[in-house]
Amino acid sequence: MARRVVLTGAASGIGLVMAKRFSDLGDQVALCDSSPAHLAAAQEALPNAITALADVTDEDQMQHFFAQVTERFAGVDIFISNAGTSRALGHVEHMGGLKAMALGPRGTALGWL
Repeated sequence: MARRVVLTGAASGIGLVMAKRFSDLGDQVALCDSSPAHLAAAQEALPNAITALADVTDEDQMQHFFAQVTERFAGVDIFISNAGTSRALGHVEHMGGLKAMALGPRGTALGWL
């Protein structure tokens, strides 16, 4: 039976590798990413997957992504919170509020909406 797999930050790197592997195993895949260029390449590589331009730090974007997932999947079997950054984010005190934690606990929490 195909599993329903949802991945964040999955349009490049290890996220895309995982998404492709799950798809190759016959699983249903949904992924989001904040990079339009990477997402376009992921859509080409995984034409049957749900793909959405969504930043895990943006609650509205994540709600829209999960509305798409809910419409196509009757649940989620595997959730992988892979979103992150390789850019220097600066000092926490210069980032303001939740932005410093957005890719950590808050980003993960929004993934469970």
